[in-house]
Amino acid sequence: MSKVVTPPDIVEEAQVYLVINASTDDVERLIYWLKIQERSCTIHLYHEQMEHAQWAMNVAAVCKNIVINRDTATINLMDSLIDNVSKIRWFGQRQEVKTATEYFVKHG
Repeated sequence: MSKVVTPPDIVEEAQVYLVINASTDDVERLIYWLKIQERSCTIHLYHEQMEHAQWAMNVAAVCKNIVINRDTATINLMDSLIDNVSKIRWFGQRQEVKTATEYFVKHG
């Protein structure tokens, strides 16, 4: 069974992802997609407007991939994720993948 996790919880399992700066609409589509998906995964949701930056860094250390909205990510965010740069996958208007949901549909 798939899970969506938000601060302060952290779930460490085999298929753990961190999604950063997804829109509200994208999160709703992602949750719907998880309900019909056969494979289980755990998606931690974070937005830079949250006050839990250290939580996001802790999740980044244990997750498989970090899926970030390139249109809204700031330099501060990127500086804090530099140790996990090999895990970063981008989505956004000028990217091959436009939304976090599309990333999971294509790579899930």
